[in-house]
Amino acid sequence: PESMAMAMATTTMRVEVPVKRLMLMRHAKSSWKYPVSDHRRPLNSRGEKSSRAVGQFLHENACWPSLVLSSDAKRTKETWANMARAVGSEVASSTRVLYLPEFYGIFDRPATDVIMESVWRHAGGGEGETAGSRSEREEDEGAEARGGAGAVSNDVLVLGHNDGWELALNEFVGSYSGVHSMKTADLYVLEPQDGETLQSWEDIFESFGKWRIRHHVVARDLL
Repeated sequence: PESMAMAMATTTMRVEVPVKRLMLMRHAKSSWKYPVSDHRRPLNSRGEKSSRAVGQFLHENACWPSLVLSSDAKRTKETWANMARAVGSEVASSTRVLYLPEFYGIFDRPATDVIMESVWRHAGGGEGETAGSRSEREEDEGAEARGGAGAVSNDVLVLGHNDGWELALNEFVGSYSGVHSMKTADLYVLEPQDGETLQSWEDIFESFGKWRIRHHVVARDLL
């Protein structure tokens, strides 16, 4: 008994670091039917169907996000709303959703930089943002989670626009797997390459070319 107790006392506990999962998605197909500004364009019927199909795919493949960072454009908001509707309120309500104006119309900075900073700020437990600035960004619309703003999120979906999202995707995965395109409602689920571990989201700033594609979801193939 004494030797067993000593062995137990000297055993080093191994702490498993949860896998960080980064999902990049382009908004679903939008409508040009209405005379509104680009920011206010809604989805068309195909866009609604494809976004619901992608939401169902994520849920069925255990990739449902705990945090969504989305452009504040109408078409990105509606893309997420349809994804959430596809899985029901019980599942969707577990997700925290933030609509970020900086994800729309990125012209002065690389989209990859904006994505990395936003993920670090909002997914890392709040180390990059004050409570006041966080509360200003949260919107209380049907599918958003209530609370949980200070929690670490390991499964993050960033929802935005081309050309920025496609360029960011190729920078995250590097050139080893060729050049990847992103059609409307397409989604890429990324995980660190074998041998690479993100201890925290702060490591995302050094993750260029260190991600692998776990899933490439082609929206039109789901319909």
